[in-house]
Amino acid sequence: MSVTRRGLDHSRFRKYTAVSVKAGVLESATYPADTLTNAATGEQVPDPRAGMKVATIARALHYGIRQNHPRPFIAQAVIQHKKEWATGFVKLAVAGVTPLNAAQQIGQVMKEDIQQSIQQWPADNSASWAKFKGFNHGLVLTGHLTNSIEFEANKK
Repeated sequence: MSVTRRGLDHSRFRKYTAVSVKAGVLESATYPADTLTNAATGEQVPDPRAGMKVATIARALHYGIRQNHPRPFIAQAVIQHKKEWATGFVKLAVAGVTPLNAAQQIGQVMKEDIQQSIQQWPADNSASWAKFKGFNHGLVLTGHLTNSIEFEANKK
């Protein structure tokens, strides 16, 4: 996700450098080699996601794949907050915050909003998977997805 502000050719905005900010699961994040505990039986099993890119799993969760239905947690955050992000950036810029610092501040807000979208996702697991986990929360198992949400802010 990037927020781009166009049409700011007014003289007071000419001094600003173009910046970009994006938030989500960054490419370098991977799942650790952990064990999962079956809440129903107590059996410990290796996490089959070990070593996989978190972005791959996030994409499968977001768009749905095979038996999983779509859970568009990033799109939901964007729909709910994109106006706030753009307005916040403009307010920071007008207040004299440098464009890169404004982008970093908005990036942190974007990150937190996406994490909140994950945390607030409704209970939508299958009965067998909820039994394995010991709870029914669609996007939370170990918390690694939530903790892998980051942002990048750069000068263009």
